Amino acid sequence: ALGEPVLTAVAYSYGTQIAALYAERFPQQTRALVLDGVVDLSEDDFTQQLNQARGYQQTFQRFAAFCAKHPDCPLPGDEAGAVEAFHGILRQVYATALITTDGDQVTADDVLLSTQSLLLWSDRWPELIALLHKVNAGIADEQVAGLIDENAGEEADDALSVISCADTAAPGSDTQLLRQQRQAIRAASPFTNYLKVQASGLELCDLWPVRGTLEAHVPVAAPSLPPLLLVGQRFDPTTPWVNARQMATWFKSPLITREGDGHTLVLNGIDRCVDEAVVAYLLAPREIRADKTCR
Repeated sequence: ALGEPVLTAVAYSYGTQIAALYAERFPQQTRALVLDGVVDLSEDDFTQQLNQARGYQQTFQRFAAFCAKHPDCPLPGDEAGAVEAFHGILRQVYATALITTDGDQVTADDVLLSTQSLLLWSDRWPELIALLHKVNAGIADEQVAGLIDENAGEEADDALSVISCADTAAPGSDTQLLRQQRQAIRAASPFTNYLKVQASGLELCDLWPVRGTLEAHVPVAAPSLPPLLLVGQRFDPTTPWVNARQMATWFKSPLITREGDGHTLVLNGIDRCVDEAVVAYLLAPREIRADKTCR
Protein backbone atom coordinates (compact mmCIF):
# COMPACT_ATOMS: atom_id res chain seq x y z
CA ALA A 1 0.00 0.00 0.00
CA LEU A 2 2.90 2.35 0.73
CA GLY A 3 4.73 1.40 -2.45
CA GLU A 4 7.80 0.44 -0.42
CA PRO A 5 9.72 -2.84 -0.87
CA VAL A 6 10.10 -3.30 2.90
CA LEU A 7 8.34 -1.86 5.94
CA THR A 8 9.76 0.75 8.32
CA ALA A 9 7.37 1.74 11.12
CA VAL A 10 7.05 3.00 14.68
CA ALA A 11 4.22 1.30 16.57
CA TYR A 12 2.58 2.40 19.80
CA SER A 13 0.58 0.37 22.36
CA TYR A 14 -2.03 -1.77 20.53
CA GLY A 15 -0.07 -1.00 17.36
CA THR A 16 2.86 -3.02 18.74
CA GLN A 17 0.67 -6.11 18.52
CA ILE A 18 0.08 -5.43 14.82
CA ALA A 19 3.77 -4.71 14.22
CA ALA A 20 4.90 -7.88 16.01
CA LEU A 21 2.44 -10.03 14.04
CA TYR A 22 3.68 -8.43 10.81
CA ALA A 23 7.31 -9.13 11.74
CA GLU A 24 6.45 -12.73 12.54
CA ARG A 25 4.50 -13.33 9.33
CA PHE A 26 6.50 -11.24 6.86
CA PRO A 27 10.15 -11.23 8.01
CA GLN A 28 11.59 -10.59 4.54
CA GLN A 29 9.33 -7.55 4.08
CA THR A 30 10.45 -6.02 7.39
CA ARG A 31 13.23 -3.43 7.46
CA ALA A 32 12.87 -1.73 10.87
CA LEU A 33 10.12 -1.81 13.50
CA VAL A 34 10.07 0.14 16.76
CA LEU A 35 7.61 -1.19 19.36
CA ASP A 36 6.79 1.35 22.09
CA GLY A 37 4.45 0.30 24.92
CA VAL A 38 4.65 -3.37 24.06
CA VAL A 39 1.81 -5.92 23.98
CA ASP A 40 2.91 -9.48 24.85
CA LEU A 41 1.59 -11.82 22.15
CA SER A 42 1.70 -14.78 24.55
CA GLU A 43 -0.88 -13.30 26.95
CA ASP A 44 -4.54 -14.20 26.60
CA ASP A 45 -7.18 -11.53 27.20
CA PHE A 46 -7.68 -12.39 30.88
CA THR A 47 -3.95 -12.37 31.68
CA GLN A 48 -3.50 -9.07 29.88
CA GLN A 49 -6.37 -7.42 31.78
CA LEU A 50 -5.17 -8.84 35.10
CA ASN A 51 -1.64 -7.51 34.60
CA GLN A 52 -3.01 -4.14 33.54
CA ALA A 53 -5.13 -3.95 36.69
CA ARG A 54 -2.04 -4.67 38.81
CA GLY A 55 -0.11 -2.04 36.87
CA TYR A 56 -2.76 0.62 37.41
CA GLN A 57 -2.84 -0.11 41.12
CA GLN A 58 0.93 0.33 41.30
CA THR A 59 0.71 3.61 39.38
CA PHE A 60 -2.13 4.85 41.63
CA GLN A 61 0.11 4.18 44.63
CA ARG A 62 2.96 6.10 42.99
CA PHE A 63 0.59 8.96 42.18
CA ALA A 64 -0.67 9.05 45.77
CA ALA A 65 2.89 9.39 47.07
CA PHE A 66 3.49 12.25 44.60
CA CYS A 67 0.11 13.83 45.39
CA ALA A 68 0.66 13.81 49.16
CA LYS A 69 3.53 16.29 48.73
CA HIS A 70 1.17 18.85 47.17
CA PRO A 71 -0.85 21.18 49.45
CA ASP A 72 -4.08 20.70 47.45
CA CYS A 73 -3.91 16.90 47.43
CA PRO A 74 -6.97 15.22 48.99
CA LEU A 75 -5.19 11.86 49.31
CA PRO A 76 -2.69 10.62 51.92
CA GLY A 77 0.56 9.09 50.74
CA ASP A 78 0.00 5.54 51.98
CA GLU A 79 -1.77 3.11 49.64
CA ALA A 80 -4.61 2.00 51.94
CA GLY A 81 -5.39 5.55 53.02
CA ALA A 82 -5.23 6.84 49.45
CA VAL A 83 -7.64 4.16 48.23
CA GLU A 84 -10.07 4.92 51.06
CA ALA A 85 -9.92 8.67 50.43
CA PHE A 86 -10.35 8.21 46.67
CA HIS A 87 -13.35 5.96 47.26
CA GLY A 88 -14.82 8.65 49.52
CA ILE A 89 -14.55 11.23 46.72
CA LEU A 90 -16.18 8.90 44.20
CA ARG A 91 -19.00 7.90 46.56
CA GLN A 92 -19.65 11.57 47.32
CA VAL A 93 -20.08 12.29 43.60
CA TYR A 94 -22.14 9.10 43.19
CA ALA A 95 -24.54 10.21 45.93
CA THR A 96 -24.76 13.90 45.08
CA ALA A 97 -24.98 15.24 41.54
CA LEU A 98 -22.07 17.45 40.51
CA ILE A 99 -23.16 19.92 37.82
CA THR A 100 -20.78 21.92 35.60
CA THR A 101 -21.30 25.58 34.70
CA ASP A 102 -22.75 24.39 31.37
CA GLY A 103 -25.35 22.28 33.15
CA ASP A 104 -23.75 18.90 32.46
CA GLN A 105 -23.66 16.25 35.16
CA VAL A 106 -20.35 14.79 36.30
CA THR A 107 -20.71 11.19 37.48
CA ALA A 108 -18.46 9.10 39.71
CA ASP A 109 -17.56 6.95 36.70
CA ASP A 110 -16.56 10.10 34.78
CA VAL A 111 -14.13 10.96 37.58
CA LEU A 112 -12.82 7.39 37.70
CA LEU A 113 -12.26 7.23 33.92
CA SER A 114 -10.52 10.60 33.95
CA THR A 115 -8.32 9.47 36.84
CA GLN A 116 -7.31 6.31 35.00
CA SER A 117 -6.48 8.31 31.87
CA LEU A 118 -4.45 11.00 33.66
CA LEU A 119 -2.54 8.39 35.68
CA LEU A 120 -0.86 7.22 32.46
CA TRP A 121 1.43 10.24 32.13
CA SER A 122 3.20 11.64 35.19
CA ASP A 123 3.46 15.09 33.61
CA ARG A 124 -0.33 15.29 33.92
CA TRP A 125 -0.45 14.33 37.58
CA PRO A 126 -0.70 18.01 38.67
CA GLU A 127 -3.91 18.25 36.60
CA LEU A 128 -5.21 15.10 38.28
CA ILE A 129 -4.50 16.63 41.68
CA ALA A 130 -6.49 19.73 40.66
CA LEU A 131 -9.36 17.57 39.42
CA LEU A 132 -9.61 15.53 42.63
CA HIS A 133 -9.17 18.62 44.83
CA LYS A 134 -12.02 20.46 43.12
CA VAL A 135 -14.37 17.48 42.87
CA ASN A 136 -13.77 16.77 46.56
CA ALA A 137 -14.79 20.37 47.29
CA GLY A 138 -17.92 20.05 45.13
CA ILE A 139 -16.51 22.33 42.41
CA ALA A 140 -17.19 21.58 38.74
CA ASP A 141 -15.60 24.56 37.02
CA GLU A 142 -14.28 24.90 33.48
CA GLN A 143 -11.07 22.97 34.22
CA VAL A 144 -13.00 20.04 35.70
CA ALA A 145 -15.45 19.99 32.78
CA GLY A 146 -12.56 20.11 30.28
CA LEU A 147 -10.70 17.20 31.88
CA ILE A 148 -13.87 15.11 32.08
CA ASP A 149 -14.73 15.80 28.43
CA GLU A 150 -11.19 15.02 27.32
CA ASN A 151 -10.84 11.71 29.12
CA ALA A 152 -14.31 10.17 29.07
CA GLY A 153 -14.97 10.12 25.33
CA GLU A 154 -17.55 7.52 24.29
CA GLU A 155 -16.41 7.24 20.66
CA ALA A 156 -12.92 6.01 21.54
CA ASP A 157 -14.36 3.56 24.08
CA ASP A 158 -16.77 2.15 21.50
CA ALA A 159 -14.01 1.64 18.94
CA LEU A 160 -11.79 -0.05 21.53
CA SER A 161 -14.63 -2.36 22.56
CA VAL A 162 -15.38 -3.49 19.00
CA ILE A 163 -11.70 -4.01 18.12
CA SER A 164 -11.09 -5.94 21.35
CA CYS A 165 -14.08 -8.22 20.75
CA ALA A 166 -13.03 -8.87 17.16
CA ASP A 167 -9.63 -9.95 18.53
CA THR A 168 -10.46 -11.89 21.67
CA ALA A 169 -14.17 -12.78 21.98
CA ALA A 170 -14.82 -16.39 23.01
CA PRO A 171 -18.55 -17.08 22.72
CA GLY A 172 -19.80 -20.04 24.73
CA SER A 173 -17.18 -19.70 27.46
CA ASP A 174 -18.07 -20.92 30.94
CA THR A 175 -20.07 -18.12 32.56
CA GLN A 176 -18.97 -18.95 36.09
CA LEU A 177 -15.31 -18.87 35.05
CA LEU A 178 -15.80 -15.51 33.35
CA ARG A 179 -17.33 -14.07 36.53
CA GLN A 180 -14.41 -15.39 38.58
CA GLN A 181 -11.95 -13.82 36.17
CA ARG A 182 -13.73 -10.46 36.33
CA GLN A 183 -13.64 -10.61 40.12
CA ALA A 184 -9.89 -11.33 40.05
CA ILE A 185 -9.32 -8.32 37.78
CA ARG A 186 -11.35 -6.08 40.10
CA ALA A 187 -9.48 -7.36 43.15
CA ALA A 188 -6.13 -6.58 41.52
CA SER A 189 -7.03 -2.89 41.27
CA PRO A 190 -8.75 -1.89 44.54
CA PHE A 191 -8.73 1.86 43.86
CA THR A 192 -11.34 1.39 41.11
CA ASN A 193 -13.85 -0.42 43.35
CA TYR A 194 -15.61 2.48 45.05
CA LEU A 195 -18.95 0.69 45.48
CA LYS A 196 -18.85 -1.85 48.29
CA VAL A 197 -20.98 -4.44 46.50
CA GLN A 198 -20.55 -4.67 42.78
CA ALA A 199 -21.32 -7.82 40.81
CA SER A 200 -18.75 -8.98 38.27
CA GLY A 201 -21.19 -9.49 35.42
CA LEU A 202 -20.75 -10.36 31.79
CA GLU A 203 -19.24 -7.82 29.41
CA LEU A 204 -19.75 -6.94 25.77
CA CYS A 205 -17.15 -9.36 24.39
CA ASP A 206 -18.68 -12.22 26.40
CA LEU A 207 -21.84 -11.79 24.32
CA TRP A 208 -20.08 -11.25 20.97
CA PRO A 209 -21.63 -13.48 18.25
CA VAL A 210 -18.37 -14.63 16.61
CA ARG A 211 -15.06 -15.90 17.98
CA GLY A 212 -12.11 -13.52 18.04
CA THR A 213 -9.37 -14.12 15.47
CA LEU A 214 -6.32 -13.45 17.68
CA GLU A 215 -4.74 -16.45 19.38
CA ALA A 216 -2.25 -15.98 22.21
CA HIS A 217 1.07 -17.61 21.28
CA VAL A 218 4.80 -17.40 21.79
CA PRO A 219 6.11 -15.59 18.72
CA VAL A 220 8.77 -17.17 16.53
CA ALA A 221 11.33 -14.91 14.87
CA ALA A 222 12.47 -16.20 11.48
CA PRO A 223 16.24 -16.22 10.80
CA SER A 224 15.67 -13.66 8.02
CA LEU A 225 13.96 -11.16 10.33
CA PRO A 226 16.17 -8.15 11.14
CA PRO A 227 16.35 -6.91 14.74
CA LEU A 228 13.38 -4.98 16.05
CA LEU A 229 13.69 -2.28 18.72
CA LEU A 230 11.56 -2.58 21.87
CA VAL A 231 10.86 0.38 24.18
CA GLY A 232 9.32 0.05 27.64
CA GLN A 233 8.82 2.37 30.61
CA ARG A 234 9.45 0.86 34.01
CA PHE A 235 6.10 1.87 35.53
CA ASP A 236 3.82 1.71 32.50
CA PRO A 237 0.46 0.39 33.81
CA THR A 238 -1.18 -0.34 30.45
CA THR A 239 1.62 -2.31 28.83
CA PRO A 240 3.87 -3.38 31.73
CA TRP A 241 7.64 -3.25 31.25
CA VAL A 242 7.93 -7.03 31.56
CA ASN A 243 6.03 -7.31 28.25
CA ALA A 244 8.82 -5.47 26.45
CA ARG A 245 11.47 -7.56 28.19
CA GLN A 246 9.77 -10.81 27.19
CA MET A 247 9.09 -9.78 23.58
CA ALA A 248 12.66 -8.51 23.16
CA THR A 249 13.89 -11.95 24.23
CA TRP A 250 11.64 -13.80 21.80
CA PHE A 251 12.51 -11.52 18.89
CA LYS A 252 16.22 -11.51 19.83
CA SER A 253 16.12 -7.72 19.77
CA PRO A 254 17.47 -4.89 21.95
CA LEU A 255 15.34 -3.22 24.61
CA ILE A 256 15.38 0.44 25.63
CA THR A 257 14.14 0.91 29.20
CA ARG A 258 13.08 4.33 30.46
CA GLU A 259 13.13 4.53 34.24
CA GLY A 260 9.90 6.40 34.81
CA ASP A 261 6.12 6.55 34.60
CA GLY A 262 4.18 6.78 31.35
CA HIS A 263 2.71 4.94 28.41
CA THR A 264 4.46 5.45 25.02
CA LEU A 265 6.92 8.25 24.35
CA VAL A 266 9.01 7.58 21.23
CA LEU A 267 9.71 10.64 19.03
CA ASN A 268 7.44 12.87 21.12
CA GLY A 269 10.25 14.92 22.67
CA ILE A 270 9.71 13.40 26.12
CA ASP A 271 13.12 11.75 26.52
CA ARG A 272 16.09 12.70 24.35
CA CYS A 273 18.02 9.58 25.35
CA VAL A 274 15.21 7.36 24.02
CA ASP A 275 14.62 9.42 20.87
CA GLU A 276 18.30 9.46 19.88
CA ALA A 277 18.52 5.68 20.26
CA VAL A 278 15.38 5.22 18.15
CA VAL A 279 16.62 7.51 15.38
CA ALA A 280 19.97 5.71 15.29
CA TYR A 281 18.15 2.38 14.96
CA LEU A 282 15.86 3.64 12.18
CA LEU A 283 18.88 4.85 10.21
CA ALA A 284 20.84 1.61 10.64
CA PRO A 285 18.52 -1.17 11.87
CA ARG A 286 20.94 -4.06 11.27
CA GLU A 287 23.71 -2.58 13.41
CA ILE A 288 24.39 -4.68 16.52
CA ARG A 289 23.00 -2.99 19.64
CA ALA A 290 22.94 -3.80 23.33
CA ASP A 291 20.07 -3.08 25.70
CA LYS A 292 19.97 0.52 26.92
CA THR A 293 18.58 2.28 30.00
CA CYS A 294 17.51 5.93 29.97
CA ARG A 295 17.01 7.74 33.28
